[in-house]
Amino acid sequence: MPQLLPSSIFFFDISWIRPGGRLVLAVLLLTVGLLWIMLLMKHPAVKSFKTGAAIFVLGVGGGTSMVIVGRLLDESSLARGTLIVNGFMIAWIAGFCGLWTMILSINASQLKLPVSKLQHTGITIAIMLIFYVIGGFVHNVSVLMAWLAIITLLTSVSLYIWSLPKRTEDGTWAEVIFGAMASFVLMALIYAIIPHEWITFATSYLGFTADAKLSEGGQFILKTWLDGNFWTKQTRLIPFEVTLEAMQDQATMAIYVVGAVINIKLFSAWQKRNDPLQAKDETQSSESKLSKLSRFGRPMKSLKATKA
Repeated sequence: MPQLLPSSIFFFDISWIRPGGRLVLAVLLLTVGLLWIMLLMKHPAVKSFKTGAAIFVLGVGGGTSMVIVGRLLDESSLARGTLIVNGFMIAWIAGFCGLWTMILSINASQLKLPVSKLQHTGITIAIMLIFYVIGGFVHNVSVLMAWLAIITLLTSVSLYIWSLPKRTEDGTWAEVIFGAMASFVLMALIYAIIPHEWITFATSYLGFTADAKLSEGGQFILKTWLDGNFWTKQTRLIPFEVTLEAMQDQATMAIYVVGAVINIKLFSAWQKRNDPLQAKDETQSSESKLSKLSRFGRPMKSLKATKA
């Protein structure tokens, strides 16, 4: 199978990520699967879109800032490796967590396609064939054409799922079995394939091994200050030994935690998918109605009605 990941994007070298192609594709499949679930369910699993946006912006911004600061420091600096490694993992994990949270907050209503479903399928096949032919004859853009064909297929399926009406009745046996199989695939991605591919990529290509150390231990900075010095050769911000293998394990644990949260949120939202969403005005009015009861539970007359 040819390598579908490009070596650069807008003149930025990303050739280092090409060995992690299976990891990238697994994360892409999980993201698309979550999107299809939300478009099919048409009921949000997370209340606020702003939460995911805040996680994405703050996490990616903070992690990128740490990497930039680490790059600017001298190579002999003790904080250089710590900032770069932690910033890299924070940016990636927070970026995907924010993206998945924004996807889980989608409250989709039925989309009306401008063409029939048969025409929609035909247009999709025609566009994919055009990209296939171009990529077959022009080898310089074959990878780009392959990705455009994949994006066309995913977009077409997403629009089709979006156009389906919201289901209120129970599914058939075939639909339930297919849904169970799709749920198994998503759980296999987030609990098995993604952690495994991350460990393989981090160990084999990023060098997150027991030999690579972020800190070899030493004297804690507070102890140095108590001794009357500001900084010595033995002073460390992290006074114990920390290896990149331990950081890799921490990131793996974070993947499982994020997966469990997504799993619980989706299960809860699926059980409540047919419950009507209560608007804020309705909530406030219901609270105001409840507040107009006496302590004995009887309705109280308003002040205007009493004066009249």
